[in-house]
Amino acid sequence: TLELYAASLLAFHVFCDNASIPENLRTPCSTDLILVWTATMAGTYAGASIKNYVHGVRAWCIIHGVQWNIGQDDLEAAIRGAERLQPAQSKCKKRQPYTVEYINKILADFDDTSPFDIACAGCLTTTFFTAARLSELTVPTIRDFNPANHATINNVRQGRDRNNLECTIIHVPKTKM
Repeated sequence: TLELYAASLLAFHVFCDNASIPENLRTPCSTDLILVWTATMAGTYAGASIKNYVHGVRAWCIIHGVQWNIGQDDLEAAIRGAERLQPAQSKCKKRQPYTVEYINKILADFDDTSPFDIACAGCLTTTFFTAARLSELTVPTIRDFNPANHATINNVRQGRDRNNLECTIIHVPKTKM
């Protein structure tokens, strides 16, 4: 999130520099300035990226006590328009959902003597059957691991569910939910 917000602030200032917008008109910025910036990104960036960029500038304003008087209806309309103009390659193709049958086909190809395959199978089935986000149970790299944010062996325990059936409980220290 911090990287995204930093990138959005940079994109906003690059736009303002290229358009020769004076510093005093950038903060607090007008609805017109934000709408023109949004419109210049339309057709180049995905609608979700544009929305995140705008919200990054908004977050900066809130954090620094700068007034944010942007017309919400106008902004939402501009973002909806940008979403309609987003490049086709920025849209993910719809994929079939994972099902138990599909997971069973994947698991059939795993080697049950390989620690890597066993770990992948455990991650896949745990994520699926707990309806967790993959990012709640994995980390991009070992350097990114932080026990304050990610589950460790200390976060796993045996318990009983509401039907008194034995289950494994994984406490996820930080979630998006």
